[in-house]
Amino acid sequence: MSSETKNNMGPVQEANEEAIEIFRSCKDEILAAVMKANKHDHDHGTHMMDELQRISEFTPIQYAVEDVSYGLNYFGKIHVGNAKYIHARVHKNADTGKVNFHSIHTEPHDAVWDLDTPLKYFTD
Repeated sequence: MSSETKNNMGPVQEANEEAIEIFRSCKDEILAAVMKANKHDHDHGTHMMDELQRISEFTPIQYAVEDVSYGLNYFGKIHVGNAKYIHARVHKNADTGKVNFHSIHTEPHDAVWDLDTPLKYFTD
């Protein structure tokens, strides 16, 4: 089982057409997770979404892949407008090729990142 310290995530690279399509295929689920985090932030005052006023675009710019026995985990940095980014994780099934949303990267007081924040492995 992978963890933040022990995993097979490959190098971060510029998003190619395949990676862009993979993340766009889960756009609705990714944005729903952002809205859920925003509601949690509002209800509990965690302030992790303070920097994201609205989502004006959805452009994957970087990605990395982890090869696992049951398929591929894709980690992506997605520009959502106003120089703000979210990090998302999706899974592509080895047998069916189906892509499923897994999660967005959140930390106790952050879920919105800037361009300089490196894309890294996450499990949430």
